[in-house]
Amino acid sequence: MADNVIELPRKPQVSVVPVLPEHVEDFMADIMGLIGPAIERQSANISAEYVAEDLRKAQSIAWLVYIGDTLTAAITTSVVTHPQRNVLKIEFMGGRNMRQWMNEAIAFLANIARHAGLAALEADGRKGFEKYVEASPFRPVYTNYVMELT
Repeated sequence: MADNVIELPRKPQVSVVPVLPEHVEDFMADIMGLIGPAIERQSANISAEYVAEDLRKAQSIAWLVYIGDTLTAAITTSVVTHPQRNVLKIEFMGGRNMRQWMNEAIAFLANIARHAGLAALEADGRKGFEKYVEASPFRPVYTNYVMELT
């Protein structure tokens, strides 16, 4: 490098890639390994087997997030039909280094939703999710509280 050149740090390249239904089984272990903790937090309502079956039936779509060539995260989505509009729902998300890929992944999914004619991108998340989305167009609408009756 020449003495008169400053090398600026480069932002890692983030790629979001859909897993087509015919390839879901090839990536199932990676997907479940990344979103497993998110599924576990909802284990009173859903099982990993149920999530895997939704992916196999293409009722949900998995998205793999790469930083450079490294698989870093996975996201599952589905289209939810509300009485007055359809939205792309982020069902589960998990991985490493969220601050490096979150904004790009959300922007990518929002673009996909727009092109599909969907009205919004929705996501539920635990309280810690707020620190990742505070700089994004997401806004909290409600908090889901649960009282178990058993």
